[in-house]
Amino acid sequence: MSPAAIHNERACLDDSKLHKKHKRDYVGIPVTATVDHLPVELLIQIFVHCSRSPSERVLPQITISLVCRFWRDIILHTPHAWQHIFLDDRLRSIRASHTQAITWLHRSQNLTVDIHIHLADSDNLLPLTSPLLAHVRRWRRFTLVGQLQEDMDFTAFSHDASLAILDNLTVIIKSLEVPTLVGPQEPQPPMKTFHWSVLHDLGFSGSRFHKIIMHTEVFRLPIPQHLSAVRLQSLVIRENSLDNVPDPTRLINFLLCCPELRVFHYHALPHEPSPPLDRIPLPIVHLPRLHTLVLRSTCAVRAILSHIDAPDLRELYLEHTNMEFQLQHSAAFTTELEEGDSGDEAADFSQSPWSDHATGMGLRSLLRRSNPPLEVLEMDYADMRTKDFLWCFDRLNSLQEFRIVASDMSDKVVSMLAPFRIGDRPRSASSMFGTDGSEDGTDTALTPEQPHVRMPKLSALELWNCQRLTGNAVAASLGARVRYTDQVADRNAYSKLSDVAIIGCADFLPKHAIMLSSVLGERLRTQA
Repeated sequence: MSPAAIHNERACLDDSKLHKKHKRDYVGIPVTATVDHLPVELLIQIFVHCSRSPSERVLPQITISLVCRFWRDIILHTPHAWQHIFLDDRLRSIRASHTQAITWLHRSQNLTVDIHIHLADSDNLLPLTSPLLAHVRRWRRFTLVGQLQEDMDFTAFSHDASLAILDNLTVIIKSLEVPTLVGPQEPQPPMKTFHWSVLHDLGFSGSRFHKIIMHTEVFRLPIPQHLSAVRLQSLVIRENSLDNVPDPTRLINFLLCCPELRVFHYHALPHEPSPPLDRIPLPIVHLPRLHTLVLRSTCAVRAILSHIDAPDLRELYLEHTNMEFQLQHSAAFTTELEEGDSGDEAADFSQSPWSDHATGMGLRSLLRRSNPPLEVLEMDYADMRTKDFLWCFDRLNSLQEFRIVASDMSDKVVSMLAPFRIGDRPRSASSMFGTDGSEDGTDTALTPEQPHVRMPKLSALELWNCQRLTGNAVAASLGARVRYTDQVADRNAYSKLSDVAIIGCADFLPKHAIMLSSVLGERLRTQA
């Protein structure tokens, strides 16, 4: 054998020995690594990546947690894997979506979250988002697809998301029919769901916060079973079409989900609601923080006021609630006959006797239940019966401002503003100030028995376009009140009338203005 051949054979033997040695060193180690041998840090990255793009019917976090105990422990203790909340009303019920949203919020701890919603029914937007709205300060991005298309970056307007709060919710109850466009008009694009206001001071701490405003359009208000409690400061509900029959039952039940409400506006249309299908009593909505209530153009004044408990209500505005047609079902939402629920014994004229009855009974119910420290009462094209005015005036001991427009109130009502003695009937204007409305020169309001004044804290009074009032009655009653309250030493008992406006009342003539000016001076206004 040649030397070269011997050298090659020895090299092959050495390579074979080296291969066997390496094979012995790696016995028991698989050629391909398995998932079990991946580092936990890498598994976390994989799980977080999967959570950002779920399949249509599978929630990755749930699937991963079912693989094994090891993976379950990892996914449940990885808050970043729960930052994307995908809700779809095609795949899961509202209740199941609520459970999902609450779970994801809990698992993500205090991290920011991205909200992704697929809507097959636009009425489901508010129910789906309701458990998330209390955590709007954590929202990073909000995406809508399906019936509505929207994409909003919440970090674009607030670098400090922790100072963002949901302040106002506006719900538009829209028409059931698609509007027909006349001519070459283009349909208006839908309003964005969320808006934000400028920075507001938080108070003594010097911090500032963003107020978030939510807008949604529905065909019907959602039922309470589909809503979580929403922390709202202000709520506006507006009806846009007569196609929808008002539903006080849904409205009252909706308010149950807004326990922290401070301001509530309800703008309806003059369309009487249908009576309830059953006689189950409506719940009483307890709104301990409600400060301002506005009811406009609704035939459901009695149903609403009779089912609200607002012990801190300060301002009440009733606007355009006079209805000249008969209300057939105004008492249908109360199960028992209430005090005062009879005809008007005063037999005073009214163009809207049915709505007067409903408004008076609703206000009675609210005052009887809540006894609120009401400071402002405005009745703009809203009216009551004479006995309702008397009943309410006797109980509005904290009222400071009273404004009424286009009322059919009679002289009997304005005479209630004059001083009276306990046990007396409401005194006539002439007996207090003179038969012709002029001052008779005697202290008729001052008697051995101390007189009393209804609404003792009243400081501002406005009577606009009250055509049934006579100038004599107005001058006599207000003149007697001003003369008495101006000279009372104890201001804790009675307030002075500091602003009186009598505008557009046909029978209030210049001579009556002169009479009142003698006691009111510049506090009297007769022009707008």
